[in-house]
Amino acid sequence: MNEDGGLEEKRHIEYNAPPDGGYGWVVVACSFLLEFFAEGPISAFGVFQEYYVNEKFKGHTSNATISLVGVLNGSCMAILGVVSGKLSSFASEWFDRRRGLATGIVNMGIGVGGIVWTQFNHMLIRKISVAWTLRLTSVVVLVSCMCSLMLIKTYQVTTAPRRVGWQALNDRRLMLFMGGSFFTGVSSLIPFYYLPGYARDIGVSESGGAIILYIIESIKNMWSAIIIVLGMLSPAMASIWPIPSVYVNGTTITAASNVQITAQSSTSSTLDAAIRRYNEIIEYEAFTPPTDYNKRPPDPEGNLMGLSVSVVNRDEALSLETDESYTLDIPTNGVAKLKANTIYGAMRGMETYSQLLVVNGGFRYIKSTPIHIEDSPAFKHRGLLLDTARNYYPVSDILRTLDAMSFNKMNVFHWHIVDSQSWPVESKTFPDLQLKGAYAPNMQYSYKDVQGIIDYARERGIRVIPEFDMPGHTYAVGLSRPKIMSCLNKQPSWDNFAAEPPSGQLNIAKPGASEFAIEVVKEYARLFPDSVFHLGGDEVNLNCWKEDADVKEYLEANPDESVESLLVDFYEKVHGAVENLNKVGMTWEETLFHSNYTPSKSTIIQTWIDETSIPKTVAKGYRSIASPASAYYLDCGHGAWLTNVDGNSWCDPIKTWMHIYNFDPMANITSVKQRKLVIGAEVALWSEKSDSTVLDGRLWPRAAAMAETSWSGKTDSRGHVRTTKEVTQRLHNQRFRMVGRGINAEPLQPLWCARNPGSCFAP
Repeated sequence: MNEDGGLEEKRHIEYNAPPDGGYGWVVVACSFLLEFFAEGPISAFGVFQEYYVNEKFKGHTSNATISLVGVLNGSCMAILGVVSGKLSSFASEWFDRRRGLATGIVNMGIGVGGIVWTQFNHMLIRKISVAWTLRLTSVVVLVSCMCSLMLIKTYQVTTAPRRVGWQALNDRRLMLFMGGSFFTGVSSLIPFYYLPGYARDIGVSESGGAIILYIIESIKNMWSAIIIVLGMLSPAMASIWPIPSVYVNGTTITAASNVQITAQSSTSSTLDAAIRRYNEIIEYEAFTPPTDYNKRPPDPEGNLMGLSVSVVNRDEALSLETDESYTLDIPTNGVAKLKANTIYGAMRGMETYSQLLVVNGGFRYIKSTPIHIEDSPAFKHRGLLLDTARNYYPVSDILRTLDAMSFNKMNVFHWHIVDSQSWPVESKTFPDLQLKGAYAPNMQYSYKDVQGIIDYARERGIRVIPEFDMPGHTYAVGLSRPKIMSCLNKQPSWDNFAAEPPSGQLNIAKPGASEFAIEVVKEYARLFPDSVFHLGGDEVNLNCWKEDADVKEYLEANPDESVESLLVDFYEKVHGAVENLNKVGMTWEETLFHSNYTPSKSTIIQTWIDETSIPKTVAKGYRSIASPASAYYLDCGHGAWLTNVDGNSWCDPIKTWMHIYNFDPMANITSVKQRKLVIGAEVALWSEKSDSTVLDGRLWPRAAAMAETSWSGKTDSRGHVRTTKEVTQRLHNQRFRMVGRGINAEPLQPLWCARNPGSCFAP
């Protein structure tokens, strides 16, 4: 051995000389074919160009090494393109998550294989001839590429398996694909056989330079793979709203040539009506996700032959305890199966089934079959409050709102039907209430209207809870019964007597006031069949009574009593009347926190003043419905409605869908027992500045944000807290689907953002 590097030169030549027969070109041919079919002829020519540069500048490290890296990266992109089956660029498809999995797995193979290769190259090369090593590995690359293509063609493999949880690991075809991709990544290291020689040229040990390079590359690539696989396992990759509890799917496109829903056997008129309704929705719906605009229809491999519905219990009773769970199985070929314990669970499953169907170019299909779904709600009460007293809404508006609620699996319509401003509902006990209290004869709800709304809601699995707010917010009663009222429309200092004009409260010192309230409860408890009756009880103004002459006179004659004790007596009588009718009382939080009355433990407390009211309520042992104004009031954000005020309303700014989605009713409640007392959530639209002209846009899709968190919960099965970034695309799809179904939901973003997922996030 001399000192002029002779031996090193010999080793350099040995490492870099390609074998006789040109087997190195097999690698290039494979890369060329993949690149040609994935990205087109220009990109494919780049493969030859890179390899030519490598041969031309062999031994000149900088150029040759760069060219080799280019060949390897080009090969990865080629595999990526073939897997996706699209001609669009890698960058746009990355955000569509149709190529990311392949990239991550292939590059992980490159990184891991690179470290192993370079660490042990001396041992391998000394025991096996260089020519046969390159021949063998070239053939491995060719076989791996062909196997990948075969898997793609045979199984219609996609790289965006929409799975929830670790059930993904049970898919044999997906594991084959991932394994093949990993092996292909390892095998694509053939050109880097020459790297030890290049490392020597720049004064680094023959294996050291490659090891450094591969450590950097492997860290980057494995991190990308981890992120992508976690994204694959995230429920945000499903397209249903609200997202199901368990969602497991395959990789096949199934044509939906027959989408007809049928019941195995049915004795339920409500179930039959739901099936007819969803058959009609599906027949006329042609929903195309915004990301699929201008894309050619996919090539199906399976064929759906309809949906069969099986229900265990056909009881049509609907209550807080109704079971809404269901399981849904969509096969690649054959009849889909929907199973539920109740007809209302079946309704939720049919809504999910309808959302799985998409249309492109007149072709209806379901993506990523087979699909298995197990689903049930996190909260029993998922409500929407609509105030029909401050401004009137036609019956058609209410029915359309009920439709939209059913599309989002909401199950309670809280009808704030009367207030200070008007009494629009018919009363047979006190006919003059609506005659004098309604805005106009054509702005009333008859018994027939009410019954029709209740039936319409029940057919969609929605309970109707009426609210008759007493003793406050009752000015409209005074239009026909002024003798049982206090502080009627005090002007201009109404703010001393009420939260907003016109002022007016039932006079709790007069027996006629409580007798009137009890008769109201009796009448409307018969009209509204739900087991829950809302008594209001919010924003009671004690000053209204303290300055009332009749109240003062009564208290002078009864010095042992006070305004507070009179209010307690009123609540005891009215709440007692509800309980005597076998109903559950529901009230706003002031009844519990701002009075001396102690409601029975069966009473449901609706919290709204601030978010801390929820843990305070359950700490006292009461069931709670969360409606914090800071998160769930949909009327906020449109400025003051008092016309001599140029400024914000009391609850501005607007509650965006992101703000609503991020709110957690369970926050700061650690006790398991107390968490169970939070039975639901409810958004509210108070109508000071809303009516029929703006109804849909005020409600949707913001109410849908609460609908998902109350159905699906804030976290997935792995405890991961869902973020608005993860769910944005699904909500885009839900909003467009609702618009197609006749709901004028406002847009979330420019259409460009819906068409380019991930491109409209703040940096």
